[in-house]
Amino acid sequence: METTIISRLKAIRKALGLTQKDFAARVGIAYAVIRDNEQGVRSITDRTIRLICDQCGVDERWFRFGDGNMFVDAQLDETARRRSAFDQFAAVFRLTPDKQVQLAALVGYDVDAADIYAQSTESTQVGKAKRNIARLIKAVGA
Repeated sequence: METTIISRLKAIRKALGLTQKDFAARVGIAYAVIRDNEQGVRSITDRTIRLICDQCGVDERWFRFGDGNMFVDAQLDETARRRSAFDQFAAVFRLTPDKQVQLAALVGYDVDAADIYAQSTESTQVGKAKRNIARLIKAVGA
């Protein structure tokens, strides 16, 4: 049976519009920890709770006991929803950073262009690294 803290963990992740892997990366813990926490296989540690609260702006009292608002700042709750919707839209339509900035300006969404470009650069570097590793593996015949 699902406990309330597990349902609150899932609610946080869903409010931010993140997959378990993306949520784990944002919080700075292994994907398997979040997966196991949500499945009830592993207990949610105090360290994990503190990391989630610190990295996601979650009210620790709400997370532990369900009292008050999910986010420390009620406005953050709305900002998180808007940001995750924007990120999901950009991912589905594979918008380049330039197109994301243009779209944000068009709809009047206040987004940090530097953040968009930084995320794009990071994902591009990861993609290049993966391709280079694949080439090396192919070259040595592994």
